[in-house]
Amino acid sequence: MKSIFLFSLASLLSLNLSSQTALILVKPQDSKTWGFIDLKDNFVIQPNLVKVGEFSASGLAPVYDKGYYFINTKGEKLATQVGTFKLKNFMGFGIRGFAGGLAPVLVKKKWGYMNTDGQLVIEAKYEKVSEFRGGYATAMAGGSWYISDASGNDTDIKVPNLKNVRDFVDGYAIFDTMDKKFGFLNTKGEVAIEAKFTSVGNFYDGLAWAKNEMKKAGYINTGGEWVIKPKYDATRNFDAKSGMARVKQVDNWLYVNKSGEELKVNTQKYSDFVNGLARGRQGEQFGFFDNTGTWVIKPQFEGARDFQNGYAAAKQNGLWGLIDSKGNWVIQPKYLAVRDVALVP
Repeated sequence: MKSIFLFSLASLLSLNLSSQTALILVKPQDSKTWGFIDLKDNFVIQPNLVKVGEFSASGLAPVYDKGYYFINTKGEKLATQVGTFKLKNFMGFGIRGFAGGLAPVLVKKKWGYMNTDGQLVIEAKYEKVSEFRGGYATAMAGGSWYISDASGNDTDIKVPNLKNVRDFVDGYAIFDTMDKKFGFLNTKGEVAIEAKFTSVGNFYDGLAWAKNEMKKAGYINTGGEWVIKPKYDATRNFDAKSGMARVKQVDNWLYVNKSGEELKVNTQKYSDFVNGLARGRQGEQFGFFDNTGTWVIKPQFEGARDFQNGYAAAKQNGLWGLIDSKGNWVIQPKYLAVRDVALVP
């Protein structure tokens, strides 16, 4: 019976993976527009999009062309309840679409949330909103902050001198107060970690970086206790797969694991670990190393992006393609730009 169960579970997992399609946003040579290809380098959506974001797990991608809208994996436009709306942008570029099955939309100067059927399921009544993560988002209306769930229920955040609340990550949202102190809220809107730090990062895999009054950074657990003492000048988030984070002492970058053990690598560029690997550079060539500092893909590219879903964009002879985790070309370098691989239903 146990063997049958394991076989069935393995079959189910295999079916789930095979039911997903990989789509990659690319810009062809001599082009100002973008399109989507599959892993066989076939165009699934022709390169006629001027401004477009990557596909989310919902199977929808945000597009701007004299107005905002969404397309599905066939390039078909999603019919929406509201005809005119705006979407979030990242640092002024990079359109943000669906996250957690909902997309923040700006309708007549107020923010609400749209579902994947194009319906405005949470009324546009907020001045500020975050993306939905783990079933929760943060929002501000009338100068007050709330925790919102996917059904549109709001929970008051009752924190004295509250200034701002950020997105939820791993069940915690960063908040800061008027006296420039930072702490964390849980999904009930309760203070999980008091605002006692001068700066903090989000929780990833149970740890978050934080700075003390001396502006030295270390890592805390979800109880607000120091796991790695604050002795660094700068810190980055932990990567769950490698168990490593990038840290800086004076002018030198290095890596640290969750036990506080440090790792120096023979690289001229220290990048964050993402999905188990970090980009590095020797001379003018980029490659990837693992959490032991071993180059698993030797420096050989003119440029590279981080690995996502088993693949990374890489540059050779002035053009971009796609490599697998062994450094083999999956898509030959022939594009002006290649973005991350997205998995869609």
